[in-house]
Order: sequence, then structure tokens, then C-alpha cells
Amino acid sequence: SQLDAVESGFFSGLNFATDESAVVGASPDTQPTSMRIVGSYVYVGGAVRVDSSHPWMCTVAAVSKTTGALNTSFGSVSGGTNNKGLTIFSPDTGYACLTNFLVTDPGSNLIGGGAAYTSQGNYKQFTFRLNATDGTLITDYGGASAGMMMFSNNSSDSIAVSAAILGDNTSLVLVGREGDT
Repeated sequence: SQLDAVESGFFSGLNFATDESAVVGASPDTQPTSMRIVGSYVYVGGAVRVDSSHPWMCTVAAVSKTTGALNTSFGSVSGGTNNKGLTIFSPDTGYACLTNFLVTDPGSNLIGGGAAYTSQGNYKQFTFRLNATDGTLITDYGGASAGMMMFSNNSSDSIAVSAAILGDNTSLVLVGREGDT
């Protein structure tokens, strides 16, 4: 059996620059980095920023598998417009944030993570839990009141790149890098 590459129909209807402009401005920069299929939707993780003078914000988009349209009942934007198909957030809005991975928890919600820049001058690994139905951060995740957890083993950069939930459904294993480069 052979797997042939074909144009992805569900991405043809999604123009990050156009669709996110309703949330972040007229000509945003975008960086899609991950995706996860849950039910009828493809969730795309990454980052968006208004322009090069603003920090990257973590982003998760919910895209219909059949139409390619953004799910307009999904999305939570602090200080912006909700229900545009996008959730945009950061542990600290003054610093950059990038979603590098998305996995599904046993309850069909999304756990994601990546890296967030801190006031200490380095990147820290972080994870978050997101309601896959409406796009809101689940605030009781790991004891973190904001729905996000940041951590690092030392003072150098620490970036989560990928993750898996173990078979017992209680452990999240992160893969990434730590170091000054």
C-alpha cells in the first residue's frame, strides 16, 4: 500500500492572515507549528503576532475537517473578540509564547505546550489544557489557576517540542531541549 501526498482540502479554506486579522489586526504574522484531529475538527497550534514590534502569542485554531472553515463557537481571546475560531493567549502578554505540540487527554480536551519567554531573560517549557469545545483554558489544570504551567530545570532556555500521554492516562511526557543555544 502507498500513501500519496494530496492537497489538504481543510487547509485551503483557512487563511491565517485573513482569519486572524479580525482578532489581532490587519496584517498579522503567523507561525502554525502543530495539529491534532479531534472529532470533526483539526486543531492547529502555533503563534501569532500583530507585527514584528509585538511579541508572539500562543494560538490554537479549530478548523472543520469537512469545510475548512474556522469553528465560530470556538475561541477565547483575552482583551479581544471571542468565538472567531481562535484561542490566543500567553503566560505573560509582554513576552513571546509558542505552541509546539497538541495532544488529547482522556476527556477529549487538548493539552498543549511549547515555550514562553520570561522576564528572567530565557524561555521556559510550559503546558496548558484547553477545552476542545469552546477554546477556553481549563483553570484547574495541574493546580495552575490560569490553566497554564511553566517550568524549567535551570536558568537556561528550556523548550518543550513534543509530548505524549502515557497509557495510564495520568502522565504527560515532554520532549524538548534545555541549554543556552
